[in-house]
Order: sequence, then C-alpha cells, then structure tokens
Amino acid sequence: MGRCIRAGAWALAFSLAAAGQTPAEKCRIEGTVLNAVSGQPVRKAQVSLTPATGGEPISGATDSHGAYALANVAPGVYKLQISHDGYLSQNYGAKRPGGEAKGDTLELAPGSVKTGIDLQMTPLGAMMGHIRDEDGDPVRQVEITVLAYGYGPSGRSLQVRGNSQTDASGEYRIFDLPPGAYYLYAKPTSAQMPAIAQAGETYPAAYYPNATLPSQAAAIDLAAGQEQRGMDFVLHPIATAFIRGRVIKPAGGEDCTTALKPEPDDASPHAASTRGIEVDTRGNVAARSIVWTGSFVIATNHAVDRLLDKGETFEFRNVPVGSHTLTATCNVGDQEYSVKMAIELEAPGRENLELRPVGPSSVTGQIRIEGDLDRKLSETQVSLDALRGPTFWDPHNQTAGDGQFSFLLPPDVYHINIGAPSELYVKSVTESGRDVRDSGLDLTAGEMSVELQVVLSANGGSIEGSVENGEGAHVTLVPSDPQRARTLSRTAIAGPDGHFAFSTVPPGRYKLFAWEEVDDNAAMYDAEFRKPFEGKGQTVDVTEKQKTTAQLQMIPKTEK
Repeated sequence: MGRCIRAGAWALAFSLAAAGQTPAEKCRIEGTVLNAVSGQPVRKAQVSLTPATGGEPISGATDSHGAYALANVAPGVYKLQISHDGYLSQNYGAKRPGGEAKGDTLELAPGSVKTGIDLQMTPLGAMMGHIRDEDGDPVRQVEITVLAYGYGPSGRSLQVRGNSQTDASGEYRIFDLPPGAYYLYAKPTSAQMPAIAQAGETYPAAYYPNATLPSQAAAIDLAAGQEQRGMDFVLHPIATAFIRGRVIKPAGGEDCTTALKPEPDDASPHAASTRGIEVDTRGNVAARSIVWTGSFVIATNHAVDRLLDKGETFEFRNVPVGSHTLTATCNVGDQEYSVKMAIELEAPGRENLELRPVGPSSVTGQIRIEGDLDRKLSETQVSLDALRGPTFWDPHNQTAGDGQFSFLLPPDVYHINIGAPSELYVKSVTESGRDVRDSGLDLTAGEMSVELQVVLSANGGSIEGSVENGEGAHVTLVPSDPQRARTLSRTAIAGPDGHFAFSTVPPGRYKLFAWEEVDDNAAMYDAEFRKPFEGKGQTVDVTEKQKTTAQLQMIPKTEK
C-alpha cells in the first residue's frame, strides 16, 4: 500500500515536471493591528486579503493582542484591508484611513513569509449633549443632525453626516463620526411639523450653540476617537401665528389638499426627512409626514387635532413665525394640478391667501447625433429632476429609443439630464434656440408646452498624459467657463505609471490639476477651493477628434 502511495506521488511530480510546472509553495502573512490614537491593540478586527485581480478574499481576525496571521495563501499579488466597528477601515499602504483610500499591493512569491505587516486603525468619535428649554427643563423628541460642509455640482453646502433624537431626559448621542469639523442642528417637533405647535409661542430650529443661520453657527472640531460632550442647546421660544386662505379649484377639480412645511434651509435639502402637515380642504382631518429620500416621497399618517372650515378654505394655527411653503394639489380627472407659495410669516398671521393649482406642462423632445452612431439612441437616457429640493412628485426619466421623448411634469423648475453612451457627449440642449443645460426649465406657470432639441456628438476630443511620480493621483478636468463646471467637470485616477486619460471630451478650453489626495467634488465644483492652486494647473485646448497631451506635476497633500 505504501509503495502505491509513493508511486502515485512520484507520478504526480513527474507529470508536473514534464509539463514544466512545480507545485506552488503556500505563503503566510503576519502582523499587528493597533489603535492609531492610543497605540493599544485592536482585537477582533477583520483582516481581508483579496487578489488584486479580483476573487474571493482570505479572511481572519486579530487576537487579544491585536495580532493576526493568514496562512496557506497562494502566491500572487494582493490587497490587504482591515475593518472593525467604531473605526475607519484601513487599506494597507494607504496614506489616509477609509475604505476608498488607495493603498499598496502585497506581492507574495512562492513560499514567502511576510511578517511585521502592521496597520493602524483610526477610531471614530461621538458627540453628545442635552436639549433644554429656557427654564432648564428637558425637551424630548428633538431631531439632532450633524452637518459638515461638502461639495457638489451646486457648490459648497452643508451635508448630513449623522442624526439622532433626544430621549425623555433631553439627551442625545451621535456616534461613528470620522475626525473633522462639524455643525449641530436641532429641530424640535414644532419645527419639524409647523402646524402642531403650541398656542402662543413655540421653539424654532437652531444651530449650535443658539444660531438661526448656518453662517452664525459654531464649528465643532472632533478629533479621532474623541467623545465631544456638553454640546448642549438651550431653546428659546418664538411667537406663533396663523395662516388662512382658500384653494381656487380648477374646473373639474376634486380631492384638493393643502400642505405646509418649513422653507428648506442649508440643512433640510440634504437631510433624511422633511415633514409637513396636510389638510383636506373639504373639511376632513388629515396629516402626513413627508419623508424625502433622494427624489422619492414616502407618506405616513399622524393624528393631528385640526379645526377646519368647510368648503375649499384652509387654516393652520399656531405656526412658528418664519419661512414656510404652502402647497395645494387637486385632482382633475387622472391629472394632478398643483401650486407652491412661499410664506414669510409674522405675528399675528396671514389670511385671505389664495392658492390656484395649475395643470402639468408638456415637455417633448428630439435627439439627434452628429456622426454615424444613430444606433446609440436606444442607449440614451433622459431625466428631469426638480431643482427646488423635495417635491411631492417622483423623478421623471425614460429611454429615448427612437430619439424622441415626452414628459408631463408638475409645476417646478427642472434640471435636464442626458445619459449618453460613453462614445458621445452632449453638445447642446436648446429650447426656442436657448441652451438650457445649466439654467434648467422653469415650468412653475404650469400648463406650458415646451419642445427641446438635444444634440449629441461623436466628435469629441481626448486628453492623455502623465503625472510625475503620480501613481494614484486624482486628476481633475475643469472647464474654463465657470458656468459649465456642473456639466463638464471630470476626475480620473492615474495608473501605476502616472498615466491618465479622458475620452469623448467636448471641444473647449479646460484646466488640469493633479492631486496627491483631494475631495474630488471640491476640486471639480468649488472655484474658491482651486484658487490657491491655479498656478499649478495646466490649461489645455480640446478640439474635435483630436488628442491633446499634458504632463502634470502633482500637488502634494501637505499643500492642501
């Protein structure tokens, strides 16, 4: 029996040798994971070793001393990442924490043992405090939002980073926050749902420590792993007022409702929820919590005591003074008529308001392609999104299969998005000869008929180049015309040799920047952010069907 086993082993070895192959020796990786702030071991951290070309990872966990070992690893090139609740994930060799940060690869030769592959994890922080009224009593169910400045196509704005709610003792705690500068925003129930405020006076929303505008708010610097305590608010009451009026029903209108919600501020457009009270103008009590997630609206019922007049009149009592938006909707057959009205409310209130819902507008369009790629029409997506934040309507999009599209849209201002295949760029979107790519469509008057002409082109130029010592550099392409930054800015990541490329670039003048590390949205959309580095950018002119080359110097992280 033993002779048979030995013979089989020799036969396998002989067959591998005959094929020019030898059994690959397995590899091993060892290291320790430490807390980047305290230096203490991090136990139970998840360690993942993933083939650089993709595939199933090899996983393990650190022991009580923060040590890990991954054995029986096949030779190859790998990426190593660690993760743990309460910490930012960390890639091996990355210059900053976070799963999106580019790291280095590990090359394992047959039979190699790599020791001392140590990593540090950045702990997340927390903020906590109490919300009290002017008498020192706790205020429960206050919505607390942590905000930080971020960047998008519309520029710099406050964006939500976390949220919580006060308990019965008025206490809140928001955890798992990366280090950075934050702002706190407290929104009492009366500010979330204006029409359920107490008679006489109520509490408005406030930025920490007690500001009504974000420009007056105090920034809170949170260090890695820090628990920032004592972030307390003292809410001071403001007067309440009433809003009265009527809905002028369109011909054939029925099932009319009015809704009241706070005017969006720097926090609300990006927050997880925006709430409003909805009242049936025929005298039936109704209330809704309007929750905006992206472009969608979800409605849930709440019980609200409301005294209403009969007919098409409406009344909101005890509304906090300040900025609000009234919306009225009516059904006319299978179509919805609607209108919005901005209200600046002062004591004692506003009355004799009239809301006149108007019908939807028709938007039709034709797409044509410059070049020989008409078959790409079926791959082109057209969408129109409301510019004024949360609305009562779903997003509108469709495929322009034969180059034609049509929409029936409620009154609002819309931005037009054309999702063209990679070989094409959007050359123009015009309405009555006017390009509306950046200005959008104003359909607030309702019952309009608009025709759009969309031109796509296959005649874009290209840009190729390299960044000196720039592997992993973020290369930003920004148009010289600041009005076009929203639609034409792009980012590319330089390859191992610092090479980068942009294809199908619309003709025009641009500026290129190469960053060792950067917030891509800030680099693309914020001219003030780029201003100190204008001298380090390179201007390029792109023409149809021509390739432009560029050699860039990288802007070090230390200069940002």
